[in-house]
Amino acid sequence: MKGRRAFAHAFACIVLLLPLACQAAFFMTGQGRALLPRSAVAYRVDDGSGFEQVFADQARWVSQSDTPFVVTPGAIRVWARVDLPIVERPQRPYVGIGPWEDIEYFVVRDGRLVEHKLLGTLRPLSERPDHVTSTPLFLYGGLVGIDLLPKSRTTIYARLATEQRLLAVSGLTFTLRSEESVLAGERKDRILAGIFYGVVLVILLYNLGVYFAIREPSYLYFVGMQAGLAAAWATFLGLSIEFLWPAHPGWDLYFLWMSLFVAAVCLAQFLRLYLDTPRYFPRIDVAVKWYAYLNLLGLPLVFILPAPVGAYFDLFNYAGPIWTVLMLALLIFTFVRRHPLALNLLIAIGAVGIGMLTTGLAQLGALPANDWTLNAGEIGSALSGIVFSIGLGFRMRALREEFTRGLEAKVVERTAQLVETQKQLETANRHKSDFLAHMSHELRTPLNSIIGFSEVLREKMFGPLNEKQDDYLKDIHDSGRHLLALINDILDLSKIEAGKMELQRSTFDLPTAIGNAVTLVRERALRHGVTLATEIDPKVAAIDADERKVKQILLNLLSNAVKFTPEGGRVDVSAKLEADRVEVAVRDTGAGISTQDQASLFKEFQQVGNDSARKGEGTGLGLALTKKFVELHGGNIRVESVLGKGSLFAFTLPVRPAAA
Repeated sequence: MKGRRAFAHAFACIVLLLPLACQAAFFMTGQGRALLPRSAVAYRVDDGSGFEQVFADQARWVSQSDTPFVVTPGAIRVWARVDLPIVERPQRPYVGIGPWEDIEYFVVRDGRLVEHKLLGTLRPLSERPDHVTSTPLFLYGGLVGIDLLPKSRTTIYARLATEQRLLAVSGLTFTLRSEESVLAGERKDRILAGIFYGVVLVILLYNLGVYFAIREPSYLYFVGMQAGLAAAWATFLGLSIEFLWPAHPGWDLYFLWMSLFVAAVCLAQFLRLYLDTPRYFPRIDVAVKWYAYLNLLGLPLVFILPAPVGAYFDLFNYAGPIWTVLMLALLIFTFVRRHPLALNLLIAIGAVGIGMLTTGLAQLGALPANDWTLNAGEIGSALSGIVFSIGLGFRMRALREEFTRGLEAKVVERTAQLVETQKQLETANRHKSDFLAHMSHELRTPLNSIIGFSEVLREKMFGPLNEKQDDYLKDIHDSGRHLLALINDILDLSKIEAGKMELQRSTFDLPTAIGNAVTLVRERALRHGVTLATEIDPKVAAIDADERKVKQILLNLLSNAVKFTPEGGRVDVSAKLEADRVEVAVRDTGAGISTQDQASLFKEFQQVGNDSARKGEGTGLGLALTKKFVELHGGNIRVESVLGKGSLFAFTLPVRPAAA
């Protein structure tokens, strides 16, 4: 079992590491891209002048190297002038700029306008010239091919406008890429994007399957978080416009922010379950919960605000520090409270923090600016997702172990309760049996006196009796004997239950005992018109048993057979030897016993049959005592009966007692 669990963890790690590798490779496709120097870029405010006026008035242009362009919130309209390098042979490089919504390129070669191109992030793909598929919007929103001729001076006049509805712009940073790198990057981006989202789909389906299997909400929130981030990346990379709505680029506005808000809500809920904050950190849990509500509020704003990006950035500017404080507080408290996932959380947060720090230092020039350092933040985020995924498996194992411990504790508690209840019942039963045993003398003495005096009076030792007096004395005598038999049966049962019943073993002749029992019931059988017959196997001889109890077994079975057999019926008694045991059977031709009644036949105070008059003659304890006496000897008793065809009661006894 441990081997299978280890293999599952290893497989999960491999599957989760694949997106990281794909994402790292995905961002390595920027080779061949170069930033144009600031000295090559100048700008001026767009005051509504046309290209001819802007081209003619060169005095109002401001160089980026002298005064860098400053981005302000909200709508921005600006002209940019880009001087492209002079080449020795014909080339067609691609010039790109960030996510400006409306871009007009005026290409001037040697002082003469040669091309006019329209593009921008909100322009349908069919209207964009030199469109390159899978082009990241946040890097190359204005990517377009420009023909450079040898020894010619080529300048681009770009009219830029944005309300920052989809993405905020970072400035007037132009990139220059060779045609070869653009085409090679396009092919590579297609392949890597397919691999990346294929693996992401596998991970999402796997975790969704786990959720449906065990119904653990943390897996569902993890799926929602990963799906939201994957959808947001599709927007950043231009895939949503390419494949979902090429004619409506503005829809990316809603898709992007909905994805981010869904991811934020699911992340907050995931961490609440992942760290069990209601249990370990109740105060922080309230803050995380409200953070989720804050992001949930952003979902309807996507459809309400006409130009919401500024409001969203303000929302994230406030929510970002709040989230940072919450994460730091969670990190500190997990170690202080010795949370089992403290190290896991440290690695996940550390991966994001180190990645973001590396990217920031690379952008400031403190570290070499390459694809690894510039994209360390994204790689760190992916690594944190992997760590969280692995920790989710650890959490489920911890929950399973905690559940098992709780279940074991409940079993121990319930077992202790049952043992205590059993002791109480045994004590009560023992007290009952002791009471009945001690009452034997007090109960039997007056009954024997009543029976004895009634017999004396019936023998007319004190004078003659009239018929009514004789009937009354007969009722007194019969009732006394019935009550005495009932008391004796109850006392015998109580002794057996209390473990005080001991067998008085002796060696006696079983055929003789059977004959004596038949003799005792013969007179009653004759009165009821019932024929008695015996069939004893010659091999049946003496046995070692309690003679009195064996006779009581025989009398109980014979009395019941005679009692429930109608006039003209028959009762047969047989005995045969089987190995070291003897089987005695009593068969009658009575009314029979139903299957339902057979189930309660050997229970105390249970009488079966429809003859209420004859049922009243018994105590309902005879068969119960018979069964217990047989079992005390190490034997067993069975019944076979069919309604309307009679019954068979058979019991077996060992010829010799089993060795102790």
